[in-house]
Amino acid sequence: MSAGDAGQDLHDALEATCRRGCRYVLGAIAALERGEVPAELTGLDPAQRQRALDELRAVMAVYDRECSLDPGESL
Repeated sequence: MSAGDAGQDLHDALEATCRRGCRYVLGAIAALERGEVPAELTGLDPAQRQRALDELRAVMAVYDRECSLDPGESL
């Protein structure tokens, strides 16, 4: 696998994770922090998973860890 392929794999995994919604992303962050691997990230090596965790934290920092309702959710 080339460095470009690895970068695309990481990008694809992050996109798939984020498409699941804000609350899912928070759960994925928590899982990674516990050493667990969410389904979307299983194809990544440990270094890529760490990068994914860093990227997901950065994305969620924009939201200050607050989520609106995800599509399909209701109160």
